[in-house]
Amino acid sequence: MGYIMNSRNNIILIFLLLAINLSAQIVNDKIPNDKYEIGSQWWDEDVIFRDIEKQVFTYFDKIDFRNLDCYGEKVIVSTIFGKNGGLVNTRILKSASPICDSIASNFINGLKDWLPGLSRGKFVDIPFIFPIIFDSLEMKDRYSKMYKFLNATKDEYEKRKEYFDFFYADSSKKIINDFSYFYKYLAEKLSSDSLYIYCLEYARPKKRDRVKIELNKENTDSMNFLIYYPENPRIINYILAKEKWIFYWDKNKWQVIPNFNPPKKKGTLYLEKNKKTMLIGFVRGKEEPKLVIYNNITFSRDTILNPEFKQYDKKDLMSEIKYSP
Repeated sequence: MGYIMNSRNNIILIFLLLAINLSAQIVNDKIPNDKYEIGSQWWDEDVIFRDIEKQVFTYFDKIDFRNLDCYGEKVIVSTIFGKNGGLVNTRILKSASPICDSIASNFINGLKDWLPGLSRGKFVDIPFIFPIIFDSLEMKDRYSKMYKFLNATKDEYEKRKEYFDFFYADSSKKIINDFSYFYKYLAEKLSSDSLYIYCLEYARPKKRDRVKIELNKENTDSMNFLIYYPENPRIINYILAKEKWIFYWDKNKWQVIPNFNPPKKKGTLYLEKNKKTMLIGFVRGKEEPKLVIYNNITFSRDTILNPEFKQYDKKDLMSEIKYSP
């Protein structure tokens, strides 16, 4: 990195940092030891960036650590990546000097192109600690490591961004065109403060307890399905259109055996008999998906369904599936 700045620029930077970020000169309640590392606690899905490494090196490449008396200094900054997409309560945990603190906290507060973490389909606040060492080689090493677990591919970032926009949009927003986020969203909305509904891959019910549902529709292999039994509201089962083999443990042979008969085949589903059921079919479209919803329906015998798919928005969906566990 090039850290060459002329004297005038150094003076401007010093005054700018002092003027903008006097709040960085915080009286610390607790100074952590030097064992703090970049990282956070564990969630279903952590914070992701479009390109954290580029932001790090673009910012610090313009700063002359030596002339600012920051070279080799260490500042530890904590912040919260807020569930609504903003940083919350950024503060200095370990101080070096007013200038070094300001450089570090301005960097954190200027982070962009990130999306909050997820827990069970819901965006959540995630606290994070950044140890910032003003040494180019040390910084490159640390942030290259952080890059590996915080940086998302273009596809991953765009999918979560689509979900973020959908999650916080008004009721006229069309349904998200991603089944994996769709069933997580539905599980979160059907949950309550005292009960969380888990998402589990579909397992075919035992033969004596099931009914066979045939779908009288072309291209059923392209449909995803979600199955929910409101009277036992702890699990949503989901079935992907192109079902993978399911492996199970055979205790008699003492080995892992592949099940070559996936639970959904040739437009057939098996549901639990005589149970109030919500069955949602989902077909991904070029711009937005189409759904078919059977709500509060009970199947007592083998049945043929003729699903008619249509486009939904959030309001339509929630009014049709409204249920309080």
